[in-house]
Amino acid sequence: MIKKEDPIEHMFIWNDFICIRDDMQTLKINTNVATSVIDIWTFILNDGEKYRSDESPLRLFCTIGSVLPSLVDHLKLATTYPIFAINMTEMLIRINRQAIETMHMVFFPIWAYQHYYLVCYNLKTPCYEIIDNIQRGKDAKLSYGPKPRILHSHFTKYLESRGSFGLARIIRQLKPTYKSMSWQTKNNSTDCGIFLMRHMETYKGHTLPWHASICDESVNQKNQIMRLRLKYNNMILSSTLNERRSEIIKVGKELYIDMASKRIVNFAIQSSQTSQEEGIAVTTQRKADNKKTVTFAKNLTSTLNEAADNQ
Repeated sequence: MIKKEDPIEHMFIWNDFICIRDDMQTLKINTNVATSVIDIWTFILNDGEKYRSDESPLRLFCTIGSVLPSLVDHLKLATTYPIFAINMTEMLIRINRQAIETMHMVFFPIWAYQHYYLVCYNLKTPCYEIIDNIQRGKDAKLSYGPKPRILHSHFTKYLESRGSFGLARIIRQLKPTYKSMSWQTKNNSTDCGIFLMRHMETYKGHTLPWHASICDESVNQKNQIMRLRLKYNNMILSSTLNERRSEIIKVGKELYIDMASKRIVNFAIQSSQTSQEEGIAVTTQRKADNKKTVTFAKNLTSTLNEAADNQ
């Protein structure tokens, strides 16, 4: 590997997509996750769909890179739609999912106003949902601006371009619903990328139970998010998609062995110090036990015999 401190070291390589060390380090605590990390996560989730159970819906996870450039709100839809269409087609080819109309669900991760949220389309039981870790309340629509509307227009037009006119007509008529979850937050926007990754990983539609395994906003939830940061870091680096997987795992094992050796040495030193301290304490106690005790008469009227009896 290149020097550990090299910020542009390629930590994840898959086909022509790379993620550098600086971006991977955004998975550390209290840090906004880089968009490249989210895109890697979509590749891993799409690959995982090959192993889904029969009961699980077939899901398509789009990348932020394929969507975001087409959601510019100061340009006309006629200008931004070709960008969306080209990027979507290239992404589908890259992940070998060319028949988008056969998907059960399509996920669009969105990065806007320094915040991540998820737009989810269910194509089999038509539904159009916005999933966000932030609790928005009654004014939810105002929080997202025009980007969901632009995406909705582009997506339905893209379905038409693939020949799915009936499906496009149904989807176009849908209005967004804002998913309500017990673990939504009021005071946490820094971890929105981790919530997004967890939502994509676990959500399988409004007709099935959702097992996200996230507790209500609390210290316990913060601890869960910390563990998810570590989990996702390990899953990405050790993914079979990662061309650097073997090298990174090898270095990881070497670091583990080195750390384990240091722990053993430290334990030996501490044990030795403890033994020495215990030995000194025992010797001191023995010396104290061997000392002769002298008791003096309590007062001038006490007899020497009374004093001796107290020995």
